[in-house]
Amino acid sequence: MKSIGNWLEPFTWEFVTAQNQILCQQKAAHHGPTSDGNTFAAIARIIIRKLNLEPEQEHLVRSLAGHIVAGVASDEEIQAFQKFCNRLG
Repeated sequence: MKSIGNWLEPFTWEFVTAQNQILCQQKAAHHGPTSDGNTFAAIARIIIRKLNLEPEQEHLVRSLAGHIVAGVASDEEIQAFQKFCNRLG
């Protein structure tokens, strides 16, 4: 596993808004401040991909992160994700 250190550092606000615009265009959705959209889930997927995990583990971590970002994670999912993050160092 690769440590990601300051994991948000490479993501400027311009990147976040550009990612949001791309996602909105793909779904013909409004681009701008709103609670709808997958911007932060997409950023989480990019970060997880950079960890170079085994495919099964990447799928599990991506699922946990997606549930957390969407606000639907159970306490057990949150604890499992925190345990995974702690192992990264």
